[in-house]
Formats: sequence, structure tokens, C-alpha cells
Amino acid sequence: MQLALYRYSLPLRQPLMFKGQRLVGREGLLVTINGQWGEIAPLPGFSMETLAEVEAESLACLAAIKRGEKATPTLPSVQFGFDCAQRSWPANLPAPLLPYPLLQGAPAALLANLDNIVTDWGRCRRPGSSSRWHVTPWRRSWR
Repeated sequence: MQLALYRYSLPLRQPLMFKGQRLVGREGLLVTINGQWGEIAPLPGFSMETLAEVEAESLACLAAIKRGEKATPTLPSVQFGFDCAQRSWPANLPAPLLPYPLLQGAPAALLANLDNIVTDWGRCRRPGSSSRWHVTPWRRSWR
């Protein structure tokens, strides 16, 4: 049985403000069980568990699997990662959808650039179609 746990730390291209914290990177763990992968990455300021806690529980779960026992993680991030690594995925997955644009910034600045943002969205094409997405511009007052 192939078991491994890897730790990663990746810088963000642009810092992200999340719940009053400035995130400049993402840290987490990658677990692999017989060639299947899962990610364990608690989000600071959102997740109740810390990276140190999930690392300790992940190592304990991998040790249990190695002994032939069933791993029973209790921390949500570890549950998610181990579930992904142990799930049977279909051999042929459909093509991924186009990414959704993420709006980030002050509402006034976003509204000032809304025409440019909507124009860029109009360049997207529907998956499996030669026609463009129908985009209806809208305005909203942020008060």
C-alpha cells in the first residue's frame, strides 16, 4: 500500500484579505493513498483547526491505515482530504467548466470598472457552443 503525506507552502500572487487577516500564501498538506490524492488545507481565520493539528491527525490516520485499521479522522479538513484520497473517481470525467471571474476590491472601484469587466465576460464562450454568453450589464448602488 502506498501512503504519503506532503506539506506545501505557496505564495499568492497578490495578498488576500480574509476576515481581517492578510494572507500572503497558502499552506497545507497533500495526502496520497494508493495513487489517489487529497488536499488538507485549513484556512486561517475560517477553519477551527490549525495546520499543526491536521498534520498530527493525518500522520495518525496514515499509521492506522498502514496497520490495516480504518482511519477515522475527526477534523473537517482531514476528513475532506482523506475522503478525496480514498474515493473512487470515474475514469472519464467531463471536461471542466470555464472558470468564474472573481471580483475583488472596493465596491466603488469595481463599479467604476464594471463596463470593462462585463465586456471581458462577453468574450467568454459557452462550453460546446460557438455562440457567446449573453451578458446583460447591470448597475447597483452599494450603500
